[in-house]
Amino acid sequence: MKLRRLFNVIMALCCVLFITCASTKKSGGSNKGRGSSDSSATAGGSSKDSSKSGSSSTADGSSKTGSETGKEGSSDSSGRSDTAESGKKYSSDSQINSLIDSIENSRRKAENADADMELTELYNAANDAFERLKQRASSGENSAELKKALENLNNLFKGLEAYAQAKAKKERIDDKGYAYNNQNAYDDGASLLEELEEINKNASKYIAELEKGSSDKGNEFLQKANKANTSFMNVFRSTAENERSAAFKAKKQADSVKASVSRKNDYDNGVASFRDGDSKYVSGDIESSIEDYVNARGIFSKLYKEVSAARQKAQASIDDAKSNVKRSEALALKADKTDPLAERIQGIEDENAVLLQSDDFSYAKSSYVEIDERLNNRGGKSL
Repeated sequence: MKLRRLFNVIMALCCVLFITCASTKKSGGSNKGRGSSDSSATAGGSSKDSSKSGSSSTADGSSKTGSETGKEGSSDSSGRSDTAESGKKYSSDSQINSLIDSIENSRRKAENADADMELTELYNAANDAFERLKQRASSGENSAELKKALENLNNLFKGLEAYAQAKAKKERIDDKGYAYNNQNAYDDGASLLEELEEINKNASKYIAELEKGSSDKGNEFLQKANKANTSFMNVFRSTAENERSAAFKAKKQADSVKASVSRKNDYDNGVASFRDGDSKYVSGDIESSIEDYVNARGIFSKLYKEVSAARQKAQASIDDAKSNVKRSEALALKADKTDPLAERIQGIEDENAVLLQSDDFSYAKSSYVEIDERLNNRGGKSL
């Protein structure tokens, strides 16, 4: 009996220990879940991770920005705003909501242009400021300072996109060696890019001023970025104009040796490339037109050299033939004096005989293609 009671006591103690451990384990798991949630909420201030400046992935593949579950705005894997899709409004003021939507769009375009990789510090600081401004809007603030800060932030994101585009243009100009065509414009653009890069080094201070809503930092950034973009575009424009002029001169040389007659197919290819360049330039695709003008110039220059060489060779043969004719004429005159022909001999034509049919060379005129030296551009401007 004593053994049985001892056994029952041991079994009871084991049951108590088992229940206590299970309860402790359940309680620990619950605390762990709350800790994770709290950590997520605390980390919500930044909207980009290290690869895209602090966004957190969810199970369905969407990327959340702002606080815990996108309360301050989120974007999915394609970059589209969840806020915009759900129609969420941050404020009762329609102007503020419109500005926030515009910023979402401008930020997405800046990111697509790789601005977040080019001016990372400024992009991240602007992103963080956006979250704070949205929180201010959600709290009911609709002050003039908030609206101005949102407006400037929108223009800053636009400026980041313009900066990335300008830098890409500069890199293509450097790669092709176009800068000499408009060195002043190139230098202006490069100087502006350096100014914007300096702002990136002091991003926190710059964004803090913008966020106050008492400055035009974002507007100023956009103006400088647009000006840099225009400067590099002017380099492309000057390059296209110079290459067109060179191609036109090369065509004139090819025309001088009648290349349209002797090398019709190649000549027509040069004309087609020239006209493709004109079409692209007029439609605004100035950078692409450069390659067409370069190609046309190459074709016409090659035609001029090759046709000129062939003509020189042919002319040498003609000169030799003329010399032979003169010698033959001299011998014939001498023979006429010493042994004149008394009768007509078969095979020797009369001096007035027409040996070749007359030709007006109209085929040569029809093969020539006229191209205007000056290109009429939009608005009546000509090159």
